[in-house]
Amino acid sequence: NAPALPGVMPEVGLSRRYPLGAAYAHTIGYVGDVSARDIERLEAPEALLRLPRFQIGKIGLEAELERSLRGAAGTR
Repeated sequence: NAPALPGVMPEVGLSRRYPLGAAYAHTIGYVGDVSARDIERLEAPEALLRLPRFQIGKIGLEAELERSLRGAAGTR
C-alpha cells in the first residue's frame, strides 16, 4: 500500500505511553516481558504472548486491564 500512502512510513513497536510519568505509577503499574510463569497461569495463552519482546501488564491497572489494553493481533 506504500504507493497509495505517500509520506506515510510504517513503524513497528510495542509501547504504552504514560503522560503523567511516575505520578501514579503505584496505581497504574507497569509492563514487562511475558515470562514462562505468565504463560503457565493462563488456560489458553494467545500466540501473541509468545512473540519476542512482547510485554504485558505486571501489576496495578496494567495487570488488571491487560486483556483490554493488549488489543488483538492483526491479520492480512
